[in-house]
Amino acid sequence: MKLTHHKRVVFAAALCMSAAVSVSLARADTQDIESRVNRIESQTLVELLTRLDRLQNEAQQLRGQLEEQAHNLDGVQQRQKDMYLELDGRLRKLEQGGVTPAAAGEGATGETADSATPPATGSDAAGTSANTEQGSYQQAFDLLKKGQYPKAIQGFHNFIGRYPDSSLANNAQYWLGEANYVAHDYKAALVEFRKVIDSYPHSSKIPDALLKIGFIHYEQSNWDKARAALSQVKSRYPDTSAARLADERLRKMKTEKH
Repeated sequence: MKLTHHKRVVFAAALCMSAAVSVSLARADTQDIESRVNRIESQTLVELLTRLDRLQNEAQQLRGQLEEQAHNLDGVQQRQKDMYLELDGRLRKLEQGGVTPAAAGEGATGETADSATPPATGSDAAGTSANTEQGSYQQAFDLLKKGQYPKAIQGFHNFIGRYPDSSLANNAQYWLGEANYVAHDYKAALVEFRKVIDSYPHSSKIPDALLKIGFIHYEQSNWDKARAALSQVKSRYPDTSAARLADERLRKMKTEKH
């Protein structure tokens, strides 16, 4: 069947319109796909950036925690070093020579007595009988110097129980606190150091006992109590070694912002 010229023109126009519609639809589909891809890529990028930001924040927090722990560890190590050096210095002074029982007993001047070792009665202090007042004190003190703290604590307890009126009783009471202190039994040490102040009001060991009370509060992070005790040492016993050590610890607390 032959198509007339008019029909051929109409048919050609229809084909053109169909092709145009197909191209338009194809272009619309392509644009829709591109739009969806762009949205997905944008959403994915936002999620990745959010996760990255969160990970960076977590890493920063962990780094801060590690730095704080490292600082705390340095502080603990420094305090242990300070404690060791202080005790070692005191024991070295004691090993270099003793004082007489009268000088080691209760004094009225308030000066600290770093030496509390009674003199040896024989050629060797180790030969002093433990059954005597002097020998009992010496035995407990030797145990302290050797680092045998539980035995030293028991020895000083025994001495105070047997010789409560001895001129060395106040020193024994102080070293009882010291033995607990270096053994890190701060609760017991605090009780024993307070007994020095309460039971021996004229003892020359009171400045040292009060100093150690301040140190114990420092170790327990009781900053106000530590500051009060150390300041009291400075005000009540100026120009003593205890006052100098108290001042050093107060300055250290200020540097540490306590």
